[in-house]
Amino acid sequence: MDLKEHIIAEYLTQGCGFKKLAAKYGISRTTICKWIMIHQGIHNSPPTTKQSI
Repeated sequence: MDLKEHIIAEYLTQGCGFKKLAAKYGISRTTICKWIMIHQGIHNSPPTTKQSI
């Protein structure tokens, strides 16, 4: 699993926010947000509870 997949999995399974993941991995929140949105679009996943707020 590459870093991108690891971050997406951590977001989806542990409920970490974009800001926390950005600080942890040194990647911008915008990039992580785009990765998540693309992943959810490809896999037709519903928004998480954090995204629904």
